[in-house]
Amino acid sequence: MRDLTAVPMPSSTDLFSPLQVGAVTLKNRVVLGAHTTNLGEAGRPGSRLRAYYAERARGGAGLVVTEPVPVSLETRYSQSNLVHVPQAPEDYRALTRAIHAAGAHVFQQLLHLGTHVDSSVSERPALSPAASRSWVASQSAADGTVRDLRRVVDDFVSRAIEAQDAGFDGVELFGNYQGLLEQTWTAQLAAARDCDVKDWSDVCQFSAEICWRIRQRCGTQFALGLAVSVLPDMPGVLAPDDVLDIVAWHDQEGLVDYISCGSGGYRDTATIAPSPFQESRVMRREIVAGLRQRRVAAALLAESAMHDVPAAEEALRDGADLVSLVRAQICEPDWVKHAQAGRAERIRPCTACNQCCIGRRARDLWISCLSNPRAGRESSLPMPEARSSECVRQQALVIGGGPAGLEASRTLAQGGWAVTMWERAPLLGGKMRLMARLPGLERHVRLLEWYEHELARLGVIIRLEHAVPLDTVSHLCTRYDAVVLATGAAPPSRPFQRAQPTGLAAWTGAQDALPLESVLAHPPSAGTGLLVIDDSHNHRGLGAACWLQEQGVNVMLVTSQPAPGALLAGAGMQMPLRQRLARGGGQVLADTVVLRWQDGKAEMRHLLSGKTWMEPAQRLAWACASTEALVLPPGCSDHPHLFVIGDAAGERDAEQAILEAHRVATGLSL
Repeated sequence: MRDLTAVPMPSSTDLFSPLQVGAVTLKNRVVLGAHTTNLGEAGRPGSRLRAYYAERARGGAGLVVTEPVPVSLETRYSQSNLVHVPQAPEDYRALTRAIHAAGAHVFQQLLHLGTHVDSSVSERPALSPAASRSWVASQSAADGTVRDLRRVVDDFVSRAIEAQDAGFDGVELFGNYQGLLEQTWTAQLAAARDCDVKDWSDVCQFSAEICWRIRQRCGTQFALGLAVSVLPDMPGVLAPDDVLDIVAWHDQEGLVDYISCGSGGYRDTATIAPSPFQESRVMRREIVAGLRQRRVAAALLAESAMHDVPAAEEALRDGADLVSLVRAQICEPDWVKHAQAGRAERIRPCTACNQCCIGRRARDLWISCLSNPRAGRESSLPMPEARSSECVRQQALVIGGGPAGLEASRTLAQGGWAVTMWERAPLLGGKMRLMARLPGLERHVRLLEWYEHELARLGVIIRLEHAVPLDTVSHLCTRYDAVVLATGAAPPSRPFQRAQPTGLAAWTGAQDALPLESVLAHPPSAGTGLLVIDDSHNHRGLGAACWLQEQGVNVMLVTSQPAPGALLAGAGMQMPLRQRLARGGGQVLADTVVLRWQDGKAEMRHLLSGKTWMEPAQRLAWACASTEALVLPPGCSDHPHLFVIGDAAGERDAEQAILEAHRVATGLSL
């Protein structure tokens, strides 16, 4: 048992000082925590996953905790879950060798979700210590027998032994987010609710047996961690004090070397990787403080909602020993390297938009990053290296300073090109700067500021308020080795609704009807009644409606979907925006399309009932994809020095525009 004579304090508040975790000495306090990437190849940790982790290890992370591996077949939760080590032993050994060679230690997270799985994925009935319903699928789990639970203990131990054989330095047990371990604690506490004194050895007997047997089979040189989370004031979930007491008991028994302290769970996923709306609800500070008060001596790993150096250092001052920076290092693999060298301004900022990490993962796709197009593509999209100073630098002209133009300029300059950028607006950023007005996207301004700093560092010449007539592009192609056209797309001149593809029956094209981008740039006066057709189902519609309502405009949002912002659900932004719009007085017409607009009135149709009616409004706006194609002069599009990218080639999300820009610029630089 641990020595409880003093309250343990964090060993250092220096992010870059070493730390002993069990028998493992980490070179610094920054961890790439466990997160599902879906980068496995047929369930094997192949070259894509290896390159993803190795790049962040080279960037300076002291510890990499690889994505959770389901310990038993019935707890598979994704088609892309990694297989067990014996099914791909050489792949796992190659993975651990790559991470070690890049300078980091590596642990594997072991997971069992109990009842909270989708049996259509695992094709097996869910298992739980007590009959209970799933919070992620419309199913229930039968009461697990003693034999079932003993078999799961064996599975945990087998997976730990296999991880050690594959070269992992330790394992982390998934005790958070109301998974199986927490379900056993909840069931045991419920059974003992009438007892005056809680016997924590009874409450924790399942998790304790797993820990004891792993210690017995793998030895004390093999690190063992426990991940927990709290979700206060939520029925059916362990109270925070119970979670802290359970952790303290494991620590007193000497069962674990570190504790990962998180927030949220399957009853409320919003605070697991929170968007800007939910960051104030993250409980890591309270968990760490509670564990310090309980004299927990195991290393404490704080996780969630830390993106920059000040936030990470604050977590250490609050009592943590380690910080888990997941989205920050997805976005900037060299986070530690830059921070340790005092180059915080070089760190590409995570905007917490969750569009490509959490949002793609929610669709069971492999993760990426809006800000970092190489995330998840490290093995197929190499970073060009600057050419020798003795080489003659090729000249590139980038026309357009939106996201695609910025990324193309940065990547070309990094690859040794002499880059000039022309932008017709007084500020860089294009549509992204306009969208950064919207709630939840305000941090996109930080990304634009980072681009401006990087372009200045790389010597890119920028000329603002400089429009380029399209009929001069052919001539420019003769003056430059490459001309990258990234002028964006004009807003759609007419509304489009996928549920009403024939368009509006009557259309006057009057001044009272404009694309939403124009309305955002020049909002109507307070009190104006504005009808917004939303065919985007993302921030462009719902976020804009919120912002306009908060400017005093009376917004009525029309969507053909059952609720607005459907594409934001996986990113954790749909519900906060819907609540914000409702609290601000905005109205929503769901399952509805606009049939016609004329003389300040819209004819509406409810898609479910078929009912039609007239809705008065002073103005009409629409959020939909543009089909306003960029028309180049004859013969210009075939010029070998011309590259049309981003929305200029076809409107798409910022993520895809930035990715295309990076691919084109990388191809020119290699």
